[in-house]
Amino acid sequence: MHNICPICFPTSGDPSSSARKMTMFRNLKLLLWKNFILKKPKTLVTVLEILMPLLFSAIVMYLHFGSLPRNRPPVNYCAIDITSLPEFFIQYPLKNRFQLVYIPSKSETLKSITESVEKTFGVEFEVSTWSQKDL
Repeated sequence: MHNICPICFPTSGDPSSSARKMTMFRNLKLLLWKNFILKKPKTLVTVLEILMPLLFSAIVMYLHFGSLPRNRPPVNYCAIDITSLPEFFIQYPLKNRFQLVYIPSKSETLKSITESVEKTFGVEFEVSTWSQKDL
């Protein structure tokens, strides 16, 4: 025979499925009653435990439905010449050299882009790396 817990299934012999359902329902009812008895003296805490998730859910739903995508007309931007530095750097020269700082990596592409920027513009750059330890 099966080893059946006499507390969970007090019927004698092999319990039927309807007896199991009734016992599980009774256990659930007892557990809910115990929870109610424990929460009864703390009415404010119980109310807050119920209302706070509802409030947060309502806020999330409001933000979700309040931020629906808007249809906007396409925007055409003017072309910008990127072969030289912006006028700001030429009009207001700095006393110090410009710094070109990047996070080092083993990428040859990044290294060549950095060297290309340094050579292309007629400004003196100080190329330095930003150590990941500083992050």
